[in-house]
Amino acid sequence: MQKLLAAVTVLAVSSAQAGTLFVDDDAPLGGDGQSWDTAYRFLQDALADAVGGTEIRIAEGVYTPDQDESGNVVPGDRWATFPLVLGMSLVGGYSGFGARYPDVRDIGLYETILSGDLLGDDGPGFANNDDNSLHIITASATDGAAVLDGLTIRAGNANGEFQPVCRDRCGGGILNLGGSPTLIECTFEGNAAMSSGGAMYTSQAGNPALTDCTFVGNFAGQQGGGMYSRDSSGPSIIGCTFLGNTADFFGGAMYNFSSDATIVGCTFEGNTAVGFAGAVANFVGDSMLIDCIFLENTGGWGGAAWGGLMFSGCVFIGNSATYTDSGGGGALFGGVIVTNCTFIENTTAWRGGAMWTSGTISQCVFIDNTAPNDLGGALYINNATGAVTDCIFEGNHAARGGAIANRNSPTVIANCAFAANSSDGHGGAIDNVDNDPFVPNAPLIVNCTFGGNSAGASGGGIFNQALADDPPVLTNCILWGNSPDQISSAFVPDVRYSNVEGGWPGAGNIDADPMFVDPDNGDLRLSPGSPCIDAGDNTAVLADMTADLDGNPRFLEIPETPDTGNGTLPLVDIGAYESLGGGCLAVTSQQIVCHTDGMTFTVNVEGLNACTGGTTQVTFTASGGSVGEELCFTALVNDGGFCCATEICVTIPDCTPAALPSDLNGDGTVGMEDFLALLAAWGSCADCGTCPADFDGDCSVGITDFLLMLGNWG
Repeated sequence: MQKLLAAVTVLAVSSAQAGTLFVDDDAPLGGDGQSWDTAYRFLQDALADAVGGTEIRIAEGVYTPDQDESGNVVPGDRWATFPLVLGMSLVGGYSGFGARYPDVRDIGLYETILSGDLLGDDGPGFANNDDNSLHIITASATDGAAVLDGLTIRAGNANGEFQPVCRDRCGGGILNLGGSPTLIECTFEGNAAMSSGGAMYTSQAGNPALTDCTFVGNFAGQQGGGMYSRDSSGPSIIGCTFLGNTADFFGGAMYNFSSDATIVGCTFEGNTAVGFAGAVANFVGDSMLIDCIFLENTGGWGGAAWGGLMFSGCVFIGNSATYTDSGGGGALFGGVIVTNCTFIENTTAWRGGAMWTSGTISQCVFIDNTAPNDLGGALYINNATGAVTDCIFEGNHAARGGAIANRNSPTVIANCAFAANSSDGHGGAIDNVDNDPFVPNAPLIVNCTFGGNSAGASGGGIFNQALADDPPVLTNCILWGNSPDQISSAFVPDVRYSNVEGGWPGAGNIDADPMFVDPDNGDLRLSPGSPCIDAGDNTAVLADMTADLDGNPRFLEIPETPDTGNGTLPLVDIGAYESLGGGCLAVTSQQIVCHTDGMTFTVNVEGLNACTGGTTQVTFTASGGSVGEELCFTALVNDGGFCCATEICVTIPDCTPAALPSDLNGDGTVGMEDFLALLAAWGSCADCGTCPADFDGDCSVGITDFLLMLGNWG
């Protein structure tokens, strides 16, 4: 038997060839794979005949790894697998043998199935799969030139004996130990693993690249129902769909452990994990998700995702976290970095309707997320030092903290708008509690707007239960139209340059209708003439906060509005939105340059043109007037023709040139008369306080003073 196997192996090596081989399960036996007319019936025979660089074209049909014509595999052998090697391509979806046009390729019409159902007796819900293939495909030690294209990989079941490397309990569809294959438009359906990676398992620094693949109804008994990656692996996953995959512990769709996955333009829908992360779980590693969609995924903690992840441009809708007494994060849970994402109607049975987070969140929108039983309709932040910037919170609800519940965290909340959020108890928008005297918890809230939020108990805008020596700091904020009150606090928060309905003690605070554009419909922008325009404190604006919530310049001077704030013009507005004014020009910068004559000066004004929305520059030269007086002028703004006119006022500068060192006679030049005066004063000064030729201040006129005069000559 050993001699026979050796002979078969030698024969396979000697006949192996590059080029193109053809496989069709309808082809007659005895084919050599050189054309569709002489196609191999079994894929294993083509694989035995192939080398790196071979493309194997596979026609519509069902192919199992335990079948061949050459006798190299045993029917029913669960350990039989399709081995992918360096540089080899498996391409499915051809019409194949007997077709009028056999090279016509349509992966939907001519489905090519690589199946682990060796006996053909599988039923719904993984029934009768105990005898299925452990790994339909092995892709270990491959490179990017090893390609799987247009294949359906179905019904693998890695439920073998326990092994330290997880070999026979992982990767029911594909087992990949250190390989980097390329997968294009492949479908993984109904695969299972007792441990990890129901459809695909990657370890040992493998870097597979998947494009436009679909994972449907795969299962893992522990983690990664669809995919599992570990050991410094770096999968690239672009344009893929994960639908209805399940894991009992982590990552219904995917689990990355000590790996850096890049996931772009993918959709995760209806995936489930009993434990953590209905869709994507990450533990150790810097995985990034860009422009992905998460729909109705469910997990105990983190309905859509869990762990240290980075998200950009993603959408989360209808995800849920189910643990009722120790879980949370309807969409996300963990130390995440989230930018430009949208969260709608996510929910949790405990805390953080959209997110339980200790990370950084910017440019996000949170709408109608809920935590009906506990804290944080949108966000629950606990023992963290993160930031929430440039975000919109609207219509979120919780038992406490309708939008945000902040616990023991010096969170920075800046440039955010809170509209129509609600709580059954305290904190319609924000509920801040500090119950740890050893942990700093003074959230900094800057340029935020709170309007139309409500609380069943108190703090319609903000509720604060912090310690006396650690109160929140609010600057440049609007709290108006919240009920039953704007701020409820056991100790007085530090509120400055803010507009608080009913008034609040603090420098620069006002109590006046902010004139929102449309508060009933959540538009909290400022109408022209709002008292909040040019009324904020420039010194409180964060260094990197150069734009408002709409992306307009953060500092705009509205000439027709009085300046009541603090700082150098232009002054910041109170609230999340900077007013563009109702006039002609919203000034973004104003520079005054003195001329050398000491009498005239030039004013350079730059701003936003209300007629065109573009940038306009106005420059003029003036003279006269007393230093410190206000000079007003009319600026004509045009766009190829007259657009509008506005009045701009500046403070007249002191353009008198500073006296030249060594100019003893005050004629504006250093020359011979000054030199003679220096010689006349040579030697020790009679009065050190009145010795004009003593340039170096040593109470003596000497060689050093002479050299200083030469340096200023002319």
